[in-house]
This record gives sequence, structure tokens and C-alpha cells, in this order.
Amino acid sequence: GVGQTDGEGIEWTWDDINPCVPLTKEMGPGARHDTIDDQLGSHNWRKVTRIGRLPL
Repeated sequence: GVGQTDGEGIEWTWDDINPCVPLTKEMGPGARHDTIDDQLGSHNWRKVTRIGRLPL
């Protein structure tokens, strides 16, 4: 249920991509979308590749 989820997960994501957000301020909508999409993809890749190193 909801009580068993980690609500901080999204905060970790935003903390990871926040440094690129000011760079998108003057971009057009397409470039902004691509940049944020690339950052989220990179974040997810790092997260997935670290799963094997987590303790059981």
C-alpha cells in the first residue's frame, strides 16, 4: 500500500537533475524536453547499474 512506499525517491531524482535545470531556461520547448529527458535517462541508467551492488 501507500504506507509502504518511499516518498523520497522522487526527491532523489530531482536532486540529481536540478543542476541542469537553469541551463534549460533559455531553450525552446523541444530542446528543454530533450535535455531533461536525457538527464532523467542518465539518472535511471546509473540507478539500474547500481542495483547489483546493493546489499541484500
